Amino acid sequence: MRRVLSLSLMSFLLLSAGVATAAPFVGSLTFEGLKDGDLVGDYYISEGITFTGFTAVAGDYYTCFNTDVTCSASVGFGAVMNVAPGFEKGLSFYFKSGGSGDVLLYDQLNGQGTLLADVWLWQATSLWEPFGFPFNGLAQSAVFHGNMEVAVLTMGGGMV
Repeated sequence: MRRVLSLSLMSFLLLSAGVATAAPFVGSLTFEGLKDGDLVGDYYISEGITFTGFTAVAGDYYTCFNTDVTCSASVGFGAVMNVAPGFEKGLSFYFKSGGSGDVLLYDQLNGQGTLLADVWLWQATSLWEPFGFPFNGLAQSAVFHGNMEVAVLTMGGGMV
């Protein structure tokens, strides 16, 4: 019995250590594969990423070459991107001219915890404006305050 308890405790500690050291997300999300008007929702759940308030837009971002391929998402006020493994260093994306608002990063899911960054979109000088900023810490959520269309969300690496 004592041996079974010891093995159970050891297994629990090993599993806990593995979860605690999960690598932060590094990469880009393009919304390809979604249909126009689809909610993004759990589309990236395999990466540990979920969305609330993001709706796919087909054939709008310029790299789609005017096809029906989805490359961007319409984002409403208070939309949230949750990244369970977290992401570090920076967040960047393209936003469509006419978009406005700010992006807030938090160290917990659902816009909870400590605010790591609050950055306002600047005035676009092109149809699709590159936007990005570095930050310190491990972010697990981004809250979008404003109305905008975004493409190529990039986390943890270089800027778009």
